[in-house]
Amino acid sequence: MAGHLLYPNWSVYSATKAAVAHLTRNLRAELGPRDVRVTNVEPGVTVTELGNDMSDPRMRATLTGMRTTLTPSPPKTQRKRSPSRSRPRRM
Repeated sequence: MAGHLLYPNWSVYSATKAAVAHLTRNLRAELGPRDVRVTNVEPGVTVTELGNDMSDPRMRATLTGMRTTLTPSPPKTQRKRSPSRSRPRRM
């Protein structure tokens, strides 16, 4: 989510997520013709150790709020991918 949506004060974190997603797309295009499958898993907001060492209480509160208020997109808004475009014919 952070690589696709705007989150003020989370610019660097969001940029790293966007970079990984873009790298995945490029590797898929580059390696797909050699039947190499490249997948990027973007789980959204999860409960992890992220934030345990944050010294700014406002940022910690923002992260806690994200974890309690953000919900997964309904199925109709999730992007569907064509298996033939995103994955090679065989592994």
